[in-house]
Amino acid sequence: MNTEIIVFAGISGFLFMAALLAFVYFRGLSLMQYLQQEEYDNERFLKWLFRARAFDKKASLITLLAFIVWSYFGDLNPPVINLGFYGLLLTALVVGIKTSLPKKNSAKIPLVTTPRVQRILYVYLLLMGFYFASLLLSFAEGNIMALMMAFVVFFQWPPFFLAASNFVLKPVEEFINRRYLKSAREKMNDLNPIIIAIAGSYGKTSIKNILSHILSSMAPTLATPASVNTEMGIVRIIRENLTDKYRYFVVEMGAYGAGSIKRLCQLTPPQLGIISSVGVAHMERFKS
Repeated sequence: MNTEIIVFAGISGFLFMAALLAFVYFRGLSLMQYLQQEEYDNERFLKWLFRARAFDKKASLITLLAFIVWSYFGDLNPPVINLGFYGLLLTALVVGIKTSLPKKNSAKIPLVTTPRVQRILYVYLLLMGFYFASLLLSFAEGNIMALMMAFVVFFQWPPFFLAASNFVLKPVEEFINRRYLKSAREKMNDLNPIIIAIAGSYGKTSIKNILSHILSSMAPTLATPASVNTEMGIVRIIRENLTDKYRYFVVEMGAYGAGSIKRLCQLTPPQLGIISSVGVAHMERFKS
């Protein structure tokens, strides 16, 4: 009997830890998509978080229910209540995983897994690990109320730990970015392609695809792929894809605040430019 209990406890513990790790990872990955979309700007990312109310709700409510049941009814039938408690916690994690999995059309630009993304996720996982270790200490000390609050808050921490990881790594990323920018500018000066820039609130990608298709019939043409329109995204395309065989370079430029287009024009000075539209999204960002 004792052996069966030990085996059951071991399997339950393994499933719980696997679900916990999966939740932390997939929640971080889903949020990373928006942090990258906001050009790794914590202020814009957190504004999006509160504006979209992208906090966990379902898993937190299930966890709160689990602790209420355990706190008030635990003495009635401990084996059954304990089983129900851990079952609810596991359910909360599974629900958290499900709501964190990538959804079709969940963000305008899909996540690109760059070395920077990987570094931020590593630090984020480390911070979440430290926080969970503090939960285990609360459990060992028998402080049920502290454990309950800490576990409910656990489901809310990922976006803030992700932003904290981004902040901690900022000096490292700035150093790396300066090197990449210098390399890209030198390459642009050497190759000197004809640059056509496309900016606007919407329609940029469609115009870019049509224009690059037309230009390709005249001479070799490189266009920034998909919806790549940020400074470091364009730098990556220059460093990895631009060669002397291309006569035209069609660049999609995204504006996330005052000075965004200026920075991109300094990186890729356009001979020609197209503005597709000025819409509501940029009225909100630029305020006029």
